[in-house]
Amino acid sequence: MIAIAIFWALYAIAAFAPMRYCVWFFFVSVSFSAFAVLPTSMTASLTILPTSMLVPLIVAKALLSVKRSALLWDALFNLNQIGMLTVFLLVALAVTALAPSLFAGVPIVSMNQLAIRPLAYESAHLSQSVYLLASFLLVVAIHCILLTDSGRRYVAEGLLIGGAVAVFSGVADMALANTPLLEMLRTADYAFLSDSAAAGTRRVVGFGSEASVFGGLTLGFLGLIYFVRPAALLPAWAEPVQAGIIAALFCFVCLSTSSSAIVGLLIGLAIATVDYFGRLASPGFAKRRGGLLFEGWIAAGAVILVVLLLAAIAPLRDAVFAIFEQMVLKKTQSDSFEERSGWSAASLEGLAHSYGFGVGLGGTRASSWAVSVVASTGVVGGLLLFLFIAGRMLAVFPADGSPEWLMARGAKRAMVTLAAPMLLASTTPDFGPLLAVDFALLTALPLILWNRRAAIAPSPRGSRAAQRPLPSGS
Repeated sequence: MIAIAIFWALYAIAAFAPMRYCVWFFFVSVSFSAFAVLPTSMTASLTILPTSMLVPLIVAKALLSVKRSALLWDALFNLNQIGMLTVFLLVALAVTALAPSLFAGVPIVSMNQLAIRPLAYESAHLSQSVYLLASFLLVVAIHCILLTDSGRRYVAEGLLIGGAVAVFSGVADMALANTPLLEMLRTADYAFLSDSAAAGTRRVVGFGSEASVFGGLTLGFLGLIYFVRPAALLPAWAEPVQAGIIAALFCFVCLSTSSSAIVGLLIGLAIATVDYFGRLASPGFAKRRGGLLFEGWIAAGAVILVVLLLAAIAPLRDAVFAIFEQMVLKKTQSDSFEERSGWSAASLEGLAHSYGFGVGLGGTRASSWAVSVVASTGVVGGLLLFLFIAGRMLAVFPADGSPEWLMARGAKRAMVTLAAPMLLASTTPDFGPLLAVDFALLTALPLILWNRRAAIAPSPRGSRAAQRPLPSGS
């Protein structure tokens, strides 16, 4: 109860504090993924997480800060911004409201009991609808915050603070592994696997319920911070801090030994390597070539150090190879993989029985985010979300060399890193807070860049154009 009281005291302060502290609090809260801020005995076993409570607060503050309602409506319904995601949400909620009555009895994997059951209205329909709605509203809120210079700095600071707290949670879990001190932060009505091991090595779980959750958390912050480079908007001291956080997050992704996080990390490393040589050869990065070369030498030194350590310390090498073999190479032979594959197969059968309509949010459990989205929201819902993501990934914007341009191009690369583990292991359609932040970066920053281009474009008479937002179709 002490931890709950501390949270609500901080919440009350954040409610009246400036936006900056609310944004910081939100990014800090992401690491507390197993902490119920209300006793589950009061909520009929529904777990209310810190992030769930902070989203309404940050949404309210963000919407109240929008000076022109036209900007908000344009963001919500412009297909070049959040419009396609808005339509996806409406379709998802409509399917959830109708499917359990239209297709009652269709066999699905129950979210509450992990067994094949006939489709019917359950509490999971409500809870998953609330979670997806919260993630959508978070996209809208962060989008609005990013439209101002100060808001972009707040988000940049929040990303670094959130990444640092994720690292701290891993350190605390390692230091207090055999003590009950962290139990006060693990009060959610979940099945906890905080003492699991891989190849004889304890898996780090942070403040979360299991290693896969912590792996996804650290990989998410790692992808966002490495590719988006929020320190570009902050004073010079933020650069070394950012580098330290990136290195620590990389270590904790590995220490989580989560198979989906490790696969996501390998994909992220491949993207980072290709992106690095692309930047090195690009004329747009000519002024940053010195920094890029230094970055390359640091990365090469780290790789050489790891190789030397593995070559010199046989027990360490054997442990690393054993974990990689068990958690990645032989993952398809495990009982958990077979069970989770069965969830996806049953969910797709439920989709077929509903003739592609979907069984609703919370209607079924799958082992892949893509399968969960399509099975829950139907073929139409899945197509809408795919079109939104594809549109953001393929969007073009002026390459003016500004920090906003660097962040926008980085957000595209971060998208793949964040989505990879979800495609492999996420059981619900909710895209979560970190992917919501990335969605907002990909909708707000291109808009800023195009508006900046319009503001400095010369008119036919040679004078500068009036500074005004571009039409919706830009």
